Amino acid sequence: MADKMDIMKDLKRNKSYCPECGLENKCAIEQGKSASTCWCMTEVANNISSYYESCLCRNCLRKEL
Repeated sequence: MADKMDIMKDLKRNKSYCPECGLENKCAIEQGKSASTCWCMTEVANNISSYYESCLCRNCLRKEL
């Protein structure tokens, strides 16, 4: 159980993973690409991202909207 908790803590610190579900968020910026190429640029924008330390994945973002 402690091992799983350590893994989840590491995932939450890594900005390449969604803070809600733990899956890769596929953020272009975290992959070293231009923000304009990120999938989130085509989604409805709001202030949800300021609540989290890293980007949500597409599925979790759509659930929040």
